[in-house]
Amino acid sequence: MTRHFKLNTFSIFGPGLPENVKRMLLTIFVFVIAWGIIEPFIPLYIKSIAPNYTMVGIIFGLLNLFIFLASIPVGDLVDKAKPNKLIKIALVFYTLVGAFYGFAGKISGLILARSFHGISNPLLWVSTESLIRENTTKENSLKAFGWYSTITNFAIVIGSIIGAAAIAYTAITINQLFFALMPFSIASLLLFFKVKTFHKEGEQKEEGITKAIEEIVEKDKVYEKEIKDFLGLGATAIILAIIVFSNSIILHTIYFLIPLLSEDIQLGLPGLALLYGFLHIPFMFCFALAGLADKEGKTKIILIGLLLSAIVSTALFFTTGILLIFVILCFALAFVMALIVPSTNSIISDIIPYLEIGEMTGIYYGISCLGGTIGPILFGIIADLYGLKTVFLASAAIAIVVFLITFACRKKIIIVKDKEEQKSTLQAILEEAKTP
Repeated sequence: MTRHFKLNTFSIFGPGLPENVKRMLLTIFVFVIAWGIIEPFIPLYIKSIAPNYTMVGIIFGLLNLFIFLASIPVGDLVDKAKPNKLIKIALVFYTLVGAFYGFAGKISGLILARSFHGISNPLLWVSTESLIRENTTKENSLKAFGWYSTITNFAIVIGSIIGAAAIAYTAITINQLFFALMPFSIASLLLFFKVKTFHKEGEQKEEGITKAIEEIVEKDKVYEKEIKDFLGLGATAIILAIIVFSNSIILHTIYFLIPLLSEDIQLGLPGLALLYGFLHIPFMFCFALAGLADKEGKTKIILIGLLLSAIVSTALFFTTGILLIFVILCFALAFVMALIVPSTNSIISDIIPYLEIGEMTGIYYGISCLGGTIGPILFGIIADLYGLKTVFLASAAIAIVVFLITFACRKKIIIVKDKEEQKSTLQAILEEAKTP
């Protein structure tokens, strides 16, 4: 007797959620595994081609610069076109991204890969979150985004283990690892064909992507409307933008600096991959910190987190030669950031009017990516001038400055509590996910 397994057999992907959401989560899970294989080695791959750390920082930061420029118009595009179409286009693009990285032997090739990746990234992730929202109700959206956050980070952990094994037990090189994006993207695309198009009652979207792009350019003037709406939120929005920007810079001590340090501390490539996956474990459970933020106060949690990140970053500067302590402190920094980021996003959610959620999400995502551009470039310059581990002191200094700004302006961080017009604290935390 043959048993035919259907997707709903895999109830681990969001038990109790609509079938369409389960299929979307499975699609994303498969896709992100490829990034767990690749991502730990990207700074080292760039370093093997670039002449110095400054150039490494510039090329690394290019990805976030392109995401910063694309995230706002892509957010508008998702509102006007069908996210299903955009996700399919993005997954096709990612097969090319893998090839661009794999064949990049010069700086020009890396720039091409980073720029194309920067366009594909918001196209996929903004569309994915939109599609999940379309397929969930108010009652189950919290659970859906909780699983979304968990599986993306869990996939990174699994991928990092695969990458470590591939490097340790095969003759595969770093640039060859990037070709894993091609089969994983194709597999994700095939899984995504099982996700059905769905629109809420009364919703109207443009059929043609070209027409939607024309409307964004001609009517919305791409950035003009969004900037006006953002400034209209007042001083609280600007303070939060500073926090988001600095958080992104500090986080890049994990994404950018630690891979470059792996050679100096004799971590080895397999060890680097495993450490990278290990540092994503706290982000799998950041939604569970919602109760702590609500109980102690979100602004207080941010202030404590910034102070702790400064202390941990300073300690990392002095302990780079002691591997076990270095690993423990790296995990402590990841945990602190997993505490800060959801609390920050929770306050952002509290101040945003319901009808501007998508628009403001794109803006803050762009600000975060701007930090991911400035951070690596700044780190690269500091590394060339004063040494690689000095970057930890720079990260600590940034945390202290933002702590002082936030503390001085803490009374201006006014949280709107109109439950009919705002999303809940828990929902904002559940929607926070590290996406590649």
